[in-house]
Amino acid sequence: TSDYSETELIGIPVAADQLFNTPEVPRLIQEAAALASSPIVTLAGMLPSLTGLGAQPTLVNKSISTGHGATVCAMYFNTAAMIEALGLDWPDLHVGVLGYGSIGRSSLEQCLAKLGKPRKVSLCDPKLDNGVLNLDECDLILGATSGGATLVVDALKPGAVVLDDSFPQAFKTEDAKSRMNEHGDVLLLGGGAFDLGVLDRWSPFAQASNLRKLYGESWVPGC
Repeated sequence: TSDYSETELIGIPVAADQLFNTPEVPRLIQEAAALASSPIVTLAGMLPSLTGLGAQPTLVNKSISTGHGATVCAMYFNTAAMIEALGLDWPDLHVGVLGYGSIGRSSLEQCLAKLGKPRKVSLCDPKLDNGVLNLDECDLILGATSGGATLVVDALKPGAVVLDDSFPQAFKTEDAKSRMNEHGDVLLLGGGAFDLGVLDRWSPFAQASNLRKLYGESWVPGC
């Protein structure tokens, strides 16, 4: 709840990595959306990809959008916070974008609009570049890909920072922890989440409580 509106976050009882293998997802979306009091239903996570960016299913008396706008805001705010916390200068940075779909492209555009022009920008999308990455010299990498762990942590330059909104994650967690703990010369973070404080969480699906236990009480994905 804010000064302007109340937002409902409704979860369906399917883990994100199982969505593409669950044919009843459209039906679950219909059921969940029917319970929402809001006239606008925003599809989060991988649901836009599964529904043609909201083109399907069609909901009577509901407007459909995707949650990518909120994700892009999360990526920008986290980028700005990281730059301030580390004392970096945006105009001096070589910025890479891993995954140039709607989230990657829009996150970069938002950063450019708010922060200005960095020293250099490199774009890389594993789906378009035959899996070949060329981001090893980047100071900052914005991750927004669905290609899995395509970023090689050991190849990052010292001082590199990664803000990742990819699903699956763009790097291996074990490799990231190892380099940060043993060498302390890089920083790899999740980039597309908000801390909204204490939330009242509910779902029309009994199974959702099991999934909820996997996540923190206050953090939610931007999308």
